[in-house]
Amino acid sequence: MLDKIFKILAIIVLCVYGLVAAQNVLIPLFVAIFLWFVIFEIATKIEQIKIGKSRSPRWLAYLLSMTVLAIVGYFLVNAMVENLKEITTLAPKYEINMRNLIVWIQTRFKVNVEELSMGWLKDFDLKSLAAEVLNQVYGLVSSGFMILLYIVFLIIESEFFTIKLKKAIPSKSNLLNAVAVINNIKESLGNYIFLKTGVSLITGICSYIILLLIGVDLAFFWAMLIFFLNYIPSIGSLIATVFPAMVALFQFGTLQPFLLVLVLIGALQVIIGNIVEPKVFGNKLNISGFVVIVSLAIWGAIWGVAGMVLSVPIALVSIAILDQFPQTKGIAVFLKS
Repeated sequence: MLDKIFKILAIIVLCVYGLVAAQNVLIPLFVAIFLWFVIFEIATKIEQIKIGKSRSPRWLAYLLSMTVLAIVGYFLVNAMVENLKEITTLAPKYEINMRNLIVWIQTRFKVNVEELSMGWLKDFDLKSLAAEVLNQVYGLVSSGFMILLYIVFLIIESEFFTIKLKKAIPSKSNLLNAVAVINNIKESLGNYIFLKTGVSLITGICSYIILLLIGVDLAFFWAMLIFFLNYIPSIGSLIATVFPAMVALFQFGTLQPFLLVLVLIGALQVIIGNIVEPKVFGNKLNISGFVVIVSLAIWGAIWGVAGMVLSVPIALVSIAILDQFPQTKGIAVFLKS
């Protein structure tokens, strides 16, 4: 029994080590699979559109969906790069306002803010932080060719997947089980991508209006960041609230705009997270909240931010696979909501 436990632990350790060591290959691959699925869903919708009595050919549907995704991706990356450059320009002004605010707090409340922050404020450099994020964006763009290559080959392979599956699984019952697993995965991922994107888009638009009315610099950039952060379960909404609030603090150098952004964006996140999302998602995702948090922690530790974004899709795929086999169905039940 003890030997069996050690073997299981050894396999887990080796798997985690492999995932960390091969992250430069695996993260682009997982991102490509995620984007391929989005392209597949868009292509399927385009294919269903009738032009007279005929439908769009499959290749044209794929081409149009890839073009749409490429245009949106280019626009978002370009906007992010330009806004990050703007932050580096505004950084000196923000830092002066921050120092003045620290002096005012220390004078008014007789507390040592830098000491309370454990040296974090003393070493804080907004310009360097923005430059670091900009380098990360450039790094993501540089791996874009590999992601595109993966997507192209996934599209080609997907056209022959059904034929290969029938040849690989001659048994009709096993084939039906495999098809059931694939359909379950498609349904789970499709619901998640469509609904999460819609909810995140609503959050981003509402956040943009709030930030624009308050007068926060680069409102579109922060709204776009909030949109992306909403894909990270639980902590994403927290970060999405704190970031623009801190920017308002640095920009204006007073507490009122900071508190206003914190309260309004925070209230928006609470309403979206606790009222809108449960009603929109309903039982369509069918995944335990505890499993979401555990998956977030595990994949975040292994692959960082990319792991956090992919944590829910990976958990959904795992549940869909486990649910189709009698030996693992019990595990799937515990993982569901």
